[in-house]
Amino acid sequence: MTDSIIIPTKEQLAILDQQLAAAGVAILDRPEKAAKIFYKSQGRYEIEALHAEPWFNKKYKALHPSVDFSPRPFMIMCGSALGISYFLKPPLIIGETYLDLSKYIYIEDREIKRIYDQDAAAYDELCFQAADGVDLWHSKLNFNSLSAESQQQRNIGLSLLAAYARQLIACEIDASLPQGMALACELVGKSIAVYLSDGQINVKQEFGHDLSKLAKYIIEKAPSQFDEAFDDTAKKLPQYVASRYASSSQSILQSQNTYRSALFFCAEAMRRGIGEGIAWEVFDEAHVP
Repeated sequence: MTDSIIIPTKEQLAILDQQLAAAGVAILDRPEKAAKIFYKSQGRYEIEALHAEPWFNKKYKALHPSVDFSPRPFMIMCGSALGISYFLKPPLIIGETYLDLSKYIYIEDREIKRIYDQDAAAYDELCFQAADGVDLWHSKLNFNSLSAESQQQRNIGLSLLAAYARQLIACEIDASLPQGMALACELVGKSIAVYLSDGQINVKQEFGHDLSKLAKYIIEKAPSQFDEAFDDTAKKLPQYVASRYASSSQSILQSQNTYRSALFFCAEAMRRGIGEGIAWEVFDEAHVP
């Protein structure tokens, strides 16, 4: 893999943009898509296009000056500490050393210092959430199930996490969050169950909406040092059917805790699917929040 950045001409970029528009690609997604398509056409690795995205973003601003192309978190997730939610961001270099997980959070240095000084446990918890965010990002790149059902369930589950991350950042929580997080965990968990069974299990018949039963199946098929925490989280998360009929309003802190539990459940399920994870390397069972 080479680190040199290759760029299209103004005319080539305009053609790429027209093709993406015709394909129905949203304008804010086009710089990333254009970079990947162009790099692939040049015989380069798609992952290399990530390094060229800042250039594509800049040129797209010139191409469409009325559109706000401000950077957005990749695969939107969030972590929370002391009542505030922050976007998580992925590493830009594959395989880098994860000595300081706080750098994967959109937060100022002085604020991360304040959290550490005020509540060291909250700082550790925020770093664990960052590890989960990094692992989910890696899983999106490395999880290659041959089952269309598995891929679809994972994609919808992660999209739900992204939707509620936006709500938490904006402090605009509604009553749907408990059921939304239950559904996100159920879909990601079922995606991994299908994958681990080589497509031989009917997840609808086998698990229904029983998240605890689903977690136990995943633990049996792909154990890790977080088995106890994974099983316990599945029991404590909102239940999909129950939350539909008896869901009570949650405070912002309760919503953040529910999201955090769902983030851990989904990240841990995906770690078991791809067989690796930063959280496994950095933390042990005693440090799972």
